[in-house]
Amino acid sequence: LLYHVISDVKILQDAANTVAQSSDNKVTMTNNRQTALTLSSNNKLFVNMSSVSMADVMADNGVIHVVDQIIQPPPAVVESSQTIVDIALASSQLSTLVSALTAADLVTTLSDETTMFTVFAPTNAAFDKIEDSALASLLGDTTALADVLLKHVVGGASIDSVSAYAANGGAVTSEGNDTIGVALVDFTQTTNTESDEVAYDRLNQTLVGGQGSTNQGLTLYVFDADLGTPGSTCNDGCAETWPPVTVSDADVSNITGLTLITREDGNSQAAYKGRPLYFYSGDSLVGDTNGQDISGWWKVDQDQVALQIQGSNVTTTDIYASNGVIHIIDTVITVADKASDTTAPVITLSGNNPQSVELNATYSESGASADSGETVVINATAVNTSAAGSYNVYYNVTDAEGNVASEVTRTVNVVEPAGSGADVTETIEVSVAANNSGGGNVYVIDGVQKKSLSLEAGTTYTLNHPSGHPLRFSVTDDGTHGSGTEYTVGVDSSVSGATTIQVTSGTPSTLYYYCSIHPGMGGLAAQQLADKASDTTAPVITLSGNNPQSVELNATYSESGASADSGETVVINATAVNTSAAGSYNVYYNVTDAEGNVASEVTRTVNVVEPAGSGADVTETIEVSVAANNSGGGNVYVIDGVQKKSLSLEAGTTYTLNHPSGHPLRFSVTDDGTHGSGTEYTVGVDSSVSGATTIQVTSGTPSTLYYYCSIHPGMGGLAAQQQALY
Repeated sequence: LLYHVISDVKILQDAANTVAQSSDNKVTMTNNRQTALTLSSNNKLFVNMSSVSMADVMADNGVIHVVDQIIQPPPAVVESSQTIVDIALASSQLSTLVSALTAADLVTTLSDETTMFTVFAPTNAAFDKIEDSALASLLGDTTALADVLLKHVVGGASIDSVSAYAANGGAVTSEGNDTIGVALVDFTQTTNTESDEVAYDRLNQTLVGGQGSTNQGLTLYVFDADLGTPGSTCNDGCAETWPPVTVSDADVSNITGLTLITREDGNSQAAYKGRPLYFYSGDSLVGDTNGQDISGWWKVDQDQVALQIQGSNVTTTDIYASNGVIHIIDTVITVADKASDTTAPVITLSGNNPQSVELNATYSESGASADSGETVVINATAVNTSAAGSYNVYYNVTDAEGNVASEVTRTVNVVEPAGSGADVTETIEVSVAANNSGGGNVYVIDGVQKKSLSLEAGTTYTLNHPSGHPLRFSVTDDGTHGSGTEYTVGVDSSVSGATTIQVTSGTPSTLYYYCSIHPGMGGLAAQQLADKASDTTAPVITLSGNNPQSVELNATYSESGASADSGETVVINATAVNTSAAGSYNVYYNVTDAEGNVASEVTRTVNVVEPAGSGADVTETIEVSVAANNSGGGNVYVIDGVQKKSLSLEAGTTYTLNHPSGHPLRFSVTDDGTHGSGTEYTVGVDSSVSGATTIQVTSGTPSTLYYYCSIHPGMGGLAAQQQALY
């Protein structure tokens, strides 16, 4: 009874309808168990599987809503030592499913206790509905069998019955990447007109003859002998005792699950869940069930409200396993639309990276491949083999579903050929010791900590160092720890514990050696080039216009340009921008001055977004604070008083998340973003204002995002778009 009561609050129908249409449509009852509020297609309010037949009966201490059946609490979540496969093996009604899983080599998958699964398990009787030869063919085709079986599995989630009720009218994505519909079907709302041969008897909860039938109101039956056949086995004398439900207008659309089969005489017969329907000649009155349990004949019982998964009735819910939950269904799911593929392809380079090319030689591209099979677009326009320097080659690909791969870069070092400047070799032994002048460790050369090196043009130096302290070079003091980049021209660090640098006239006069892992360990490495008058200052590129820049989908991208302080024309590469597909693209800017000095490449991000009015006209502000983690070290984001709260984003809304400026909030399709080996998601995202991040959520936004701090790991949580069960 307490599962029918909400304490300390009076919820009227309008408020209940609002909850039912929200992403958080579960409410906690007085017994601390949750129910789901949903609306049917005709706006009838459901509490789990019970519909509200009368609302807003006011009392002096609350309000009453009358429901049409008892709201049964679902089975409590229990800890089980058995996996999903163990439970299936122990159930006599799931033996065909176990055989199918074995044939499709899925037993190991569903025995995995490191992940969670939701399995909609067809019974033996469900498999019996499939024609024998078709079932044998399916069991013999492991690829087709696996495709069918994976339509019944949702990975990464244990979806209980209340969560399924809450998804009424929605869908989940199966392990086979199928879109599987979830619906509550109210059979009391089905029609019974003069043209309907089949109707629903609410009082007896069975299927009966409709107004369009010659046996209106009489009980309908199914025959076990029909199982495993493509149609009806009851003909001639059998059909006189068990008259088939014939259909003359080829229309049985009034009840979900009704279809037509063709009889031996060519007439159409109504079938329910694939089983042909019959009357019994021994029934004469409405409510008669005289044919029940006669030699394999059974009346067609049907609860007044059914939870259906892709049209299959769920007959038993919430069988808990150590790696998920099982729900029993009465029909095998064989048909479902494939969900859109949102997995970006991955590019793999062939050949070396970095790659060295001799000055004035021809650059030979080693190529790249994508795991999606599409041809990789290669942009090597920046490589200039007539000038010594370091250049980038860019690799991009978009798969058939429009998913854009993360761009991959190869560094091409154009170096002077052997015999032109580095024929002498020298080895320098580098050790590591505790810093005499502060904390941490430092490099030691010839007994001197952080010794300043003097490099000579025409010499190749090999610096042997401890492998746990990789030595690298940079034109910036302390390299990547000092906001600089690694200098790689003529440098080979492919051998663990040894770094080789070929010093030529083109090597910068001032370099620094540093540890790529630990800051503050290295020192100066100056080249001996007396009276060097040539200009070694690299030009600086300045972008015009916005960065990032937004362009509407299918509009023309207009380049805003860039300038170099050396006066040369900047080379602009915007080939990756595709305004016919929403996404984030990079435009690259490069320049080399008259003295051969190469500017640091500058990148502009171009976000191709859906136009105003097509997906994000509603705005919402979310206040984000930071607090110490209740479940571990460090800080976490706090939203509405909840640490690392899971957000539900709605397509058609632009969200502004106000956050502390010292904890910049960003988005990614990977949990914990760049801290979790992912990349920042920027399509429709504006983080240019300190302390505020705005995201425009459209139909093209990934269904699953994560919000994270770009500086500190482990702070964020899930930000799922409201378009699926989870």
